Amino acid sequence: MTPLPPLWGKGLGDGGNCLESILTQSSLDNNSIASICLLWQNKNMKFERLLKIVGDEPLFETGLLLAGKVDSDDIRRQLVRWVAAGKIIQLRRGLYTLAPPYQKIKPHPFLIANRLLEPSYVSLQSALAYYDLIPEYVPIVTSVTTGRKALMETPLGSFQFQHIQRDRLIGFVPRLVGSNQEVFLATP
Repeated sequence: MTPLPPLWGKGLGDGGNCLESILTQSSLDNNSIASICLLWQNKNMKFERLLKIVGDEPLFETGLLLAGKVDSDDIRRQLVRWVAAGKIIQLRRGLYTLAPPYQKIKPHPFLIANRLLEPSYVSLQSALAYYDLIPEYVPIVTSVTTGRKALMETPLGSFQFQHIQRDRLIGFVPRLVGSNQEVFLATP
């Protein structure tokens, strides 16, 4: 069998026209082309499998994909490829959302804030604006956490976290926002 051409791994599944380039290589026999096409097809089918696993979830974590007998290195490589191809968006290490052409439900910014840094809940200016207690527009989702103070910039927005003592992590309730997305939000 002819070895794979040097362009293997470039453009497969990421919108490039690699398959056409492979077919024009005169040094490849039909078995090699068939093997490459099968591998390319399997790679795309894996993304279809991701869509089935994630379903209607607005956000998903790597742990969801690592359940069962799977190669964790393969899953992580696939996630990197899908981020580069624009099929998924990485919000932080281990937290992803499907890119707009593939997502069924857009994640609410409050849900993103809750999942970016745990434990936390949306509070301060964002909660006041949610309850219409201040007239201003709040461009950054503000939350409180027992973790470190942080400002996280993601492709879906900016999220600010203020530190509070563990015994003061009270005064919040679960609320449904957006399309039935449950978030932790400060009470008014």
